[in-house]
Amino acid sequence: MAQPAEVRNAVYVSSSSDQPWLRRTAQVRLQQLDAIEAVERLEALTAEYERRHGAPPPTWNDLVADGALRGVPLDPTGHPYVLNPWWGLVDVAESSPLWPLPTERAP
Repeated sequence: MAQPAEVRNAVYVSSSSDQPWLRRTAQVRLQQLDAIEAVERLEALTAEYERRHGAPPPTWNDLVADGALRGVPLDPTGHPYVLNPWWGLVDVAESSPLWPLPTERAP
């Protein structure tokens, strides 16, 4: 069974729009959806770290040292995700073309 991201990407690739702006917009929106899924996975890792250590990870390197990550996670455009060390929340960087993500959470 195809994963949601694979389905989204297949829809984008099969799009026959001859409007470049529409394809670019669709690509950004699909990347934002991928980033939202990654944020959810990363926040699950920060919550697990907090459960085991009593506080959220101060940096990505703490999750790397703990074995939860192989390196600093990057969004689909190659920008590092931002980790809030006080709450363990994750977001895309303001410098990322994906910012702000279309979510319910305020920036």
